[in-house]
Amino acid sequence: MLSITKTLKQPLFPKIAVLLLLSALLIIGAVPGYMGGKWEWKQPPAIATIRQLRQLYKTGLEIPGWRTLEKNVSQIGQQRWVLQKIQSQSDQTPVLLQLLPQNDERKQPQVEWVDIDSYMGWKVAQFRHVEFTVSPASEQPFTVQARFFRGATKTETFAVLQWYAWQGNGNPSPLKWFMADQAAQLRKQRVPWTAVSIVVPMEQLGQSDREWEKVKSLGEKVQLALMDGKL
Repeated sequence: MLSITKTLKQPLFPKIAVLLLLSALLIIGAVPGYMGGKWEWKQPPAIATIRQLRQLYKTGLEIPGWRTLEKNVSQIGQQRWVLQKIQSQSDQTPVLLQLLPQNDERKQPQVEWVDIDSYMGWKVAQFRHVEFTVSPASEQPFTVQARFFRGATKTETFAVLQWYAWQGNGNPSPLKWFMADQAAQLRKQRVPWTAVSIVVPMEQLGQSDREWEKVKSLGEKVQLALMDGKL
C-alpha cells in the first residue's frame, strides 16, 4: 500500500465524547419499545444487503474508470477495514481507498475518523465540510456531505475525503445516520452504511483545494458503486 508513517496519536476525548453521545441516543431510542414491552432494539430488522457488504472484504469495490492495484484487509482501531490502492485510466497516481462496510446488523458508525487519523499518523489542516452531488441513472440527484482536509506526515501529504455512505445519502456524522436508521426502523427497514475514506497524494504541504475536483469525482463514483447492490 502507500508508504505511511504512523507516529502521531490522537487524544481520547473526541472518541469518548462520541461514544457517550451514541449511547445516550441509543437509550432514548429504546425507551418507546421498553414502555410498550417490546425490546425491538435487541432484534433490529434484517439488512437485506448484509451479504453484499461482507463480500467487500473479499472482492473490494469495483469503480468504473478505475482499476485495483492492490487490496488487503487491515486492522484500524477495533475495526477491520478494506484497503484498496486504485488507479484511474487517465492518471497514473495511485489513490488509497479505505472502506469499512457494515458487517453486522447491530453495528453502528462510531469513531472511525479518529481511528483513521491515528492509523495514518497525519496532522490535519485546511479542514472543511464539503458537498458533492450524486446522480444515479434512474433516480433523483442528491447531495452528499463529507469531511475534506489536508493530512500531512513528515514525508507525505494527502487530500482526504471522508463520509458514511448509505442509499441515497451520505454524511460524515454518525448522528445523521442514526436518525435515518431510527426512522427506517419505524417502517421495519434498515439503513446499511459504509465508512469511506479517500486518500489522494498531493504536493507536500500544498493546498488541498487544488485536488478537490479529482477527489470529488472519485467520491461520486464510490458512492454510486456502493449503492449499486451494496447498500
